[in-house]
Amino acid sequence: METVVHFTSAQYQLEGRLHEGGSQAVVITHPHPLYGGNLHNPVVETIARVFGQRGYTTLRFNFRGVEGSQGRYDEGRGEQEDVRQAVAYLQERGFGPIELSGYSFGTWVNAHCATGSLAPIAMTMVSPPTAFMDFRLVQRLPGLTLAITGSRDDIAPSDMLRRMLPLWNPAAHLEVLPGAEHFFIDQLDGFYHLDPEGFDDLRHAGCLDVFEGLGTPPDEMDLTVLEVLFNGTDAGLGTLPHYNNVSAPQVIGNILALLQNNVKRLLAYSSVAQIGYMALGISLASVPGLTAGLLHLFNHAIMKAALFMSVGAVMYQVGSVRIEAMRGLGRKMPWTMAAFVLGGLSLIGVPATVGFISKWYLVLAAVEAREGAHVLEERHHERRHAHGYVARTRRRPDDRGPAATVCCGCHQH
Repeated sequence: METVVHFTSAQYQLEGRLHEGGSQAVVITHPHPLYGGNLHNPVVETIARVFGQRGYTTLRFNFRGVEGSQGRYDEGRGEQEDVRQAVAYLQERGFGPIELSGYSFGTWVNAHCATGSLAPIAMTMVSPPTAFMDFRLVQRLPGLTLAITGSRDDIAPSDMLRRMLPLWNPAAHLEVLPGAEHFFIDQLDGFYHLDPEGFDDLRHAGCLDVFEGLGTPPDEMDLTVLEVLFNGTDAGLGTLPHYNNVSAPQVIGNILALLQNNVKRLLAYSSVAQIGYMALGISLASVPGLTAGLLHLFNHAIMKAALFMSVGAVMYQVGSVRIEAMRGLGRKMPWTMAAFVLGGLSLIGVPATVGFISKWYLVLAAVEAREGAHVLEERHHERRHAHGYVARTRRRPDDRGPAATVCCGCHQH
C-alpha cells in the first residue's frame, strides 16, 4: 500500500509515494522533467513494484517543479539535492541501507550524487542517457551493480555503455534487451511479469526471459500493402483497375489502419491514405487540382504533427501506444487528448478544420475536371462536324438503295 508523503529539499516541498516494506530501502528517480518525466512513469512504477516484491521499502518522488513538487527545473543541480533529501527522509525514519535506482535522466542525477557525497551501497541504472547527457564528470561508482538498456535504444546505446561501464565499475553487469527502445514501448508487460526475485535474476544470471520476443517482425499484412501500393495488385484483393491506382492508397491505407492496435502504426497507415488524396489532386492535371493537392500536403503535415506529438506525450506518460492503454486518458491528460481529438477530426475532414478545407478544394477540383472533360468532348464533336467529317456518303456495294451516311464516330447519326 503506497502513501503520499512530502519532504523538504532546500526551500521546496517535494511530493512522493512511499511503499513500506522491510528495513532495506530504495529511492527511485524518474525521467527528464522537461519531457514529461514524473513519478507516475510506467518504467519508474515497474521498478518500484519489482523492489517492493522483494521486500524493499520504495520511495519514488517528483523532482522540484514537477506536478505537486514546488520549485522549478534546475538543470540537474537542484535535482541532486532532491535525491540526497529523499535518502535523508528514509534514514530519519529508520530505514537502511538505502539503494538508488533510476530511469533515463534519473540515472544521470543518481550517478552524480553517488560520485559526490552520497555513496549508496548499491545502484541500478535503466537506460542511462549517455548519448543525450554528459556523463564525463561521473567517475567511480562502486555501488553500481546493473545497467539495463535496449538494443534499439539510441539515447542509451549499448556500445557506448559497454565502453563506459568498466570505467564506473568493472564488476557491474550490462543487460541489453533485444528489440527494446528507450521508452520500452509495448514492452512493459515483460517488466510487470517479473517475479519477486526478478532483479536478483538480472544481477546474478543476466536472465531476462520475460523480454524474449519483444522485437516484433513486420506483419504479413504490412508487407502486402507495399505490394499493393507499388504494383497495384494484392493476392487477396485482385487486380485494381488502372484508374483506381490513385485511390488504392486511400482504400488500402484506411483498411490497414482499422486493423491496427498500435496507434502509431494506425496513424502511419492513415498517412498512406492521405497521400492518395494528394496524388488525386495532382493527377487532375489542373491548376485547382495541383493547388488542392499541395494544400492538403501542408494541412496534413499540421494534422499529423499534432497527432504524433499527442501520441508521444501519451507514450512518455503511459509507456504504451496501444489503443487499450489510452482508456481513461481524457481525465488524466485532458489537454493532450483534446489536441488528439482535434487532430483526428481534422484528419477526417470535419467542417471548420484544416482537413475539411483542403478536401473541399479537392472535391471542387474533381468536379471542375469532370465538367471540363464533358465540355472538351462536346467541342471536339462540334469541330469534327463543322469540318465535314459527318456527311461522307458512299454507295452500297449493289448500288441500290439510298446512300449510307458514315458518321465521325460520335454515334449520333
